[in-house]
Amino acid sequence: MDVLRRCDRWMLRYMAGVRWQDGKSSSEVAEMCGVEDLSVKSRQRRMRWFGHVKRAEGVCWVRW
Repeated sequence: MDVLRRCDRWMLRYMAGVRWQDGKSSSEVAEMCGVEDLSVKSRQRRMRWFGHVKRAEGVCWVRW
């Protein structure tokens, strides 16, 4: 997850045009762009998918 977060923050800085020399932290850049943390968004998506799987009756979505 750390590699994904670093890549996400690097791309966000690139798109926003913010350099390291500007002295802004990654969290400040994300807040400035209105982007949620990757781990929060990932957890929300997983929980949403889990809800779909839990509600499905008689359907096996997961292969063991």
